[in-house]
Amino acid sequence: MNTAVSAPSPQKRLGWRQRLAFGTGALVLIAVLLLIPEPLPRVPQASAPRPFAWKQDEVWAGLEREFVSAKTAGCATIAGRMKSVTGEINNLLEELGDRTLPPASPLFTVLETNLFHLAALVAACPERLNDFTALVTRTRAAVKRQSEQWDVNAPATRERLYRLLFGSRIALEEAMLQAATNAALPTRCLSRRWLPGL
Repeated sequence: MNTAVSAPSPQKRLGWRQRLAFGTGALVLIAVLLLIPEPLPRVPQASAPRPFAWKQDEVWAGLEREFVSAKTAGCATIAGRMKSVTGEINNLLEELGDRTLPPASPLFTVLETNLFHLAALVAACPERLNDFTALVTRTRAAVKRQSEQWDVNAPATRERLYRLLFGSRIALEEAMLQAATNAALPTRCLSRRWLPGL
């Protein structure tokens, strides 16, 4: 019995080498493809919100003139006017407490206007800063309660809140800046400690 082992044919050897080269090449190709990062997801471009602008240069100039006039006239002369504007603001705040209004309500515009006019008068009579601070604090609390029912993502709502909350604070700060001495500064401040629940 002749058991001779025949040598593999060159075709089979070549096929085996080709398969090995093909397998190695495929693995390298897969590794390279896995190294390529995925494209970043396309994020839709949000439209930039329109920045808030007061655009009330004439109003500010008028308030400055009102302050100068009140300062010249003296506190005794403007006391009646201050009491009247304070009464109007208190009436508006009572009305706000009785019902829920939309942010576009003209009542908020009147409230804002009266606060700024009263701030100009209080700046001329700093001894009224404590009362004005309490009034501004009540106003801010009433507006915050009203805003609980509003869509705060709506641009008109955001603008109304900015005008009333930030605007009332600015009005108070401007009145405080005009105070002749530090002794005239209010003893109360806009804080959560002073009005719990805000």
